[in-house]
Amino acid sequence: MTSLRLSLALVAALAGCQALEKKPPPETAEVPPELAEGPEAGEEEPVEAEPPAVETVDPAPVAPVPVAPPRQEIPGSWTSSLAQGPGSAAVRRVHMTFGPDGAYAGAALVEVDGQARYVPASGGWTLAGDILAVTDPDGRERRYVVAWDGAVLVLRDGEALLRLERDPE
Repeated sequence: MTSLRLSLALVAALAGCQALEKKPPPETAEVPPELAEGPEAGEEEPVEAEPPAVETVDPAPVAPVPVAPPRQEIPGSWTSSLAQGPGSAAVRRVHMTFGPDGAYAGAALVEVDGQARYVPASGGWTLAGDILAVTDPDGRERRYVVAWDGAVLVLRDGEALLRLERDPE
């Protein structure tokens, strides 16, 4: 049975190789002038219309790609302008103040069952590359991937996103 399969494969390969032989191009017959398409005697050659001018538009300015901020850019007061992701529907606003000494304090205004309340937070913070770690007084640590475009901090924690803008001084 194996030799039969091998023989069939060999025959198929050889037949395929013969089909790939180089063939001369087909001969073309000359078309008599009276059958050739084109203008009749006394008619003008048709002029191709120029394509319509394409209006070029300058592309919109490209926003700078957010990068990890230098550590000296973190200290100061920040207020949220956007909260997205799981649990963010209850968040109305977040205020955070990062101290140059690595301490932070803040509060989130949340609405639960139609009641607004502030949830305070405090602890320490560190920045290592693009990871901002916030440690609560009880030792719990939350890590955020942080991006910065020169004016706005964007903190990501999985699907959650918090956009913070620096408070005016």
